[in-house]
Amino acid sequence: MDPPPEPSAPRRPLTALAATTAIQVWATVALTAPAVLAPVVAPLLDVPPERIGVFVGIAYLAAMFSGLVGSGFVPRHGGVAVSQFALLACATGLAIAPVGGLWMLPLAAVAIGIGYGLTNPSSAKILGEHAPPHRRGLLFSIKQSGVPIGVSITALLIPALLALTGWRVSVALLASVAVALALALLPARRRLESAARAPSPAPPAAA
Repeated sequence: MDPPPEPSAPRRPLTALAATTAIQVWATVALTAPAVLAPVVAPLLDVPPERIGVFVGIAYLAAMFSGLVGSGFVPRHGGVAVSQFALLACATGLAIAPVGGLWMLPLAAVAIGIGYGLTNPSSAKILGEHAPPHRRGLLFSIKQSGVPIGVSITALLIPALLALTGWRVSVALLASVAVALALALLPARRRLESAARAPSPAPPAAA
């Protein structure tokens, strides 16, 4: 007699929604923060503030590329692991931006763009596995609301940080939050990763 199939792992829609929304929020903060910082930082680097458009363009090109390539990494490494990498990429871009002056900014834009682009395939994998079919559209919509939430946080938080600290400290704090969020996702990996939700093998056909 064949052994009974193992029960599938339970869906965790609220955990998946909280994780993917938080990732989307902070990746958006990382992408939009340079535009808010530009009027303060650009004069210090002896460039006009409108050159921030070059930074944003590079970041979005990198995001387009990583979003396409990331679809191949997610099935192999899991949605949460790729999301953690995305946050660390955003943190790296934010951290290196103040280090090398003007010449480090394109590399920072690429790192942030890679992180931002990876959030969509990774969150699609997580929510696709854990969202109930009849609530899938709602949960994806809530997750995507992380974009305007992130923009709002940037618009409110960056000026306040600049009033309290210098721009380098402000960027370091943003990077630190991204790293902290990546570490906070560690307990969720075992519960959300696709490996734990792989379907049980079908029983062999009777001879």
